[in-house]
Amino acid sequence: MPIINGWIDPGAMFSDLSLKHRLILIVVIILATLAPPLALALSVQYVANTHFIATHLSQTNPGRGDVRPGDVIAVTGRVRGTPAHLAGDVPKFAPALMVQRLFEVFHHGKRGGWAPNGTDTWVADAASIAGWRLDADLIQSAGFDSYPASPCSDYRPPAGWAPSCPDSKYVINRGDSDLRMAYIVTPLNDQEYTLIAAVAWDGGSLVPMVYSGNNHESVASVLVLARGVRNPNAVLVEQALTGILMVALSWLAVFIDAGVWMFIALGRNGSYAGMERLRGVAWRSGVIGAPLIAFCLGVPPDYAGIVDMTAVTVSAMIGGFLWFHTIEG
Repeated sequence: MPIINGWIDPGAMFSDLSLKHRLILIVVIILATLAPPLALALSVQYVANTHFIATHLSQTNPGRGDVRPGDVIAVTGRVRGTPAHLAGDVPKFAPALMVQRLFEVFHHGKRGGWAPNGTDTWVADAASIAGWRLDADLIQSAGFDSYPASPCSDYRPPAGWAPSCPDSKYVINRGDSDLRMAYIVTPLNDQEYTLIAAVAWDGGSLVPMVYSGNNHESVASVLVLARGVRNPNAVLVEQALTGILMVALSWLAVFIDAGVWMFIALGRNGSYAGMERLRGVAWRSGVIGAPLIAFCLGVPPDYAGIVDMTAVTVSAMIGGFLWFHTIEG
């Protein structure tokens, strides 16, 4: 195994691989390099969205007519309503807020496996919480408690489908064993929730997005759901702390990501060893990651995309410059 200055030389190891394994390794390296800044961008967006909700939250459990369309409110209570009306070929379940039928198909080959192949969804036409109607999109995206229905105990499989008991949630198509199906049930039960959402344009429904303008263009997602009767501000504080932890871990991943590249570059240079090499890794990683501070500047949404893309581009250019300068230096 090639070693330079007491360290394994990844470049020499790479040259020993076959073309196929080189291509696979290149793809893995690219994904591993892009993952930390992407995670940072998503976690920063998560924190910004939580801050947006906390800033715009107006009232808790207001009456209909006490708030305006577009306002963000919090409501608490049980979900009530008429159970979802299912298609004739769907098994009968306990009263449900939503039922989803999932299809998956099996792909053969070395990298095969089960993959999604379509979803049918039935949502209750009239569901409400604390007197506020729930929009169908909200019901599908809120994350209310659900469970995979068992064909061994919860329902009788439709004709042409066979269960794999005792513990499988899927039924297999009798005519095509590469096709399977499952039902996910969101029941209407006595569970209490705390829901933060936006008031729809009809003034009586809750929706998962804040809308503005004549075209009802979406501005931001404001949907937050917590189990139990909770203080909505406390729920948002917990969510913000989770987001800040995600940001910190993503920053650490970016630093390590850049550090690995610089560690390899300094090793290929051959002039750095021991602590000198580690110090070189540290300051170069910091310089590469510095432009990504733009993610945390709270730029208005209209400009956030171009600012973040510019930050990533500058960071990549700095990384490329340091890589080649270090190797050739």
